[in-house]
Amino acid sequence: MKKRTFFLCTITLFLIHSIFAQTAQNDSAIAEVDSLTASVRKYIETEGPPHMIIADAADYNKTDKPVWKVFNTEADFEAAREKKDFYNIAYLWYDKGVPVAANFTYSSESGDWAQYVKYIFRPGGTVAHVNRELRTFMGDIVVERNYYFSESGKILKETKNFRDLMTDKPLAEPKDFMDMDVDIYKKVGDLPFPAEMSKPQGGGVNDVPHGTYLPEGFAMLQSDLGDLNGDGIEDLILQGEKEGESDDGDDDRILLIAFGAKDGTFKEAARSLTIVRCKLCGGVLGGGSANIEVKNGVLDVSQMYGSREGVNYTHRFRLEPETGRFRLIGEEIANFDRATGATESKSINYLTGKQIITKTQYNQKTDKDIVLKKEEKALPKVKKYFEDVNYNNY
Repeated sequence: MKKRTFFLCTITLFLIHSIFAQTAQNDSAIAEVDSLTASVRKYIETEGPPHMIIADAADYNKTDKPVWKVFNTEADFEAAREKKDFYNIAYLWYDKGVPVAANFTYSSESGDWAQYVKYIFRPGGTVAHVNRELRTFMGDIVVERNYYFSESGKILKETKNFRDLMTDKPLAEPKDFMDMDVDIYKKVGDLPFPAEMSKPQGGGVNDVPHGTYLPEGFAMLQSDLGDLNGDGIEDLILQGEKEGESDDGDDDRILLIAFGAKDGTFKEAARSLTIVRCKLCGGVLGGGSANIEVKNGVLDVSQMYGSREGVNYTHRFRLEPETGRFRLIGEEIANFDRATGATESKSINYLTGKQIITKTQYNQKTDKDIVLKKEEKALPKVKKYFEDVNYNNY
């Protein structure tokens, strides 16, 4: 009995410790978001007017499909506004070619409501903080929300409060409150006007959008930064998609690497049209841009595709100084069946010539993968490079 009591106490203490540790970690992440938000807002105040304004010029009553129009200055936008009303507007601020803040304004033709959504983005392009404020005459209320996001897009914290539209005094949530949803974009690449963001706008070299480094005919999907050549300056990893759509949607996507210079510009170092899968080459599980990670000078490009049966794979590249090319140094490939929980994973190290194959089976009761078989194989030490990888082989 004493042993059992001691065991239960030990488990309880462990759980309490885990909860406190997780809470501390969450609080730390929230504090980092607050710090970044304050820094970006100060930067915006210093910069003044937005570097780019993008507005939907479509007819409000005839179509739901947006027609995005770019304005390089507030003066240009206000001049256009005298001739036409715009109900969906985005104001963007750039730093070193990356949008760091985006303020959206949504409104109705009748003027009964307006919604303001303010984004703060991390340097790598993921959203950190969103402030969302709905102001409506339907109930004469203001609804303000704040969202804190981790780098993976997980919500760390969410707040909501109601205020009186006329007095600004706090209110309880009205029973008949009707919300108005808007899309919340988790990455810069998810913003609804990638082609327009790729166009140059006024300002210094640090304000040039990263999309301008893509070849003509490509719109930006995602922009990431990381030091790949060890010079202490962040380099650019760009994903782009052909502007417009082909009949079958089988459009090329480009993955481009450009080395950064001290003056904030970039020079292309490598490009590929066969690493990132096309929009319709991913099935239910695919279709989006690849996940990019840079750590210790190594570039990881991760993708997924399939439906019931799927594949999750990562290509790992590192700059080869003697050739100036990005060598494929490793692959992680996992073939899985979502219905049965069976997975076969291959881990390949092209530098050592070692391949490890692991077969696992998911156990629903324990919520863990059980290793059924693991074996090692020797492979030839072949050299493959960035340009040699083709998603059709995976």
